[in-house]
Amino acid sequence: MARAWEAMTNSIILIPGMLKPLRLARVYGFLVERRDGVYHPGGSQPACSLVWRRRWLKVAGW
Repeated sequence: MARAWEAMTNSIILIPGMLKPLRLARVYGFLVERRDGVYHPGGSQPACSLVWRRRWLKVAGW
C-alpha cells in the first residue's frame, strides 16, 4: 500500500514534446506505433517520434 501511495504522490514533469501525443492518446484511447513514429488511429502525421516513445518508456521505468 505504501508503494501505491508513493506512486500517486510523485509529480510528473511534462516536456512540451509530450503534450500532443498524450492529448491524442486521451482523445482516441490509444496510439499506433509504425515504422517512423507513433500515430493516432487513422493519422497520417506522427504524433511523436520513436525517440520520444523510447524516452517515455525509460522515464516511466517500463
